Amino acid sequence: MVNRLRDRPVMAVVGPSGSGKSSFVRAGVIPVLKRSGQAWETIIIRPGRDPLGALAATVAPFVITSTTLEDELLQQRKLVERLRAEPGYAGTVLRSRARRDGRHILLFVDQTEELYTQVAEPAERMAFTTCLAGIADDATAPTRVLVSLRSDFLDRGPRRTSGSCPR
Repeated sequence: MVNRLRDRPVMAVVGPSGSGKSSFVRAGVIPVLKRSGQAWETIIIRPGRDPLGALAATVAPFVITSTTLEDELLQQRKLVERLRAEPGYAGTVLRSRARRDGRHILLFVDQTEELYTQVAEPAERMAFTTCLAGIADDATAPTRVLVSLRSDFLDRGPRRTSGSCPR
C-alpha cells in the first residue's frame, strides 16, 4: 500500500464492516509512511452529515486568518461554498502547503460510506467526491487521497428510476 501510494494519487481500502480497514491505515500505513524517509503529513477526516464542512474544516487552517470565533465560522461557511463552486480549490491549497513545507500530504477519508448513510442529497455527495478528485488529480503532486469503504457500498451510486434512460 505504501509503495502504491507513492505512484497513485488515490487509493482505497475496501473490506467488510469490522475487518480493520481504519486500523490498517492508522496503525499500519500512516506509521510506515512517517518512517519512510520522506516527510509526510496526514490529515484524517470522516464525511459525516456535512462532508464539505468536514473538508472545509481541514482546509480552513491553511487559508483562514481571523481574529474572532464568529469571523472564523463565517469564513468557514464561505469556504464550503467556494469548495462547492470550485472543487479544485482544496487540491490547490493542499498542494501549495505540501510544496511550501517540502512534504507530502495524505488525506485519509475514513468511513467513506457515510456519504450514503448520512448524506441525503446526491449533489452533496457529488460535490465532496469532486473535491477529492481535485486533490488527487495529478500523480506527480505531493498529495494523496486514501479512502476506506465498506465493501457492501461498492455498488452504491446514482440510481435510475424505472423508465428513465441515459441521455
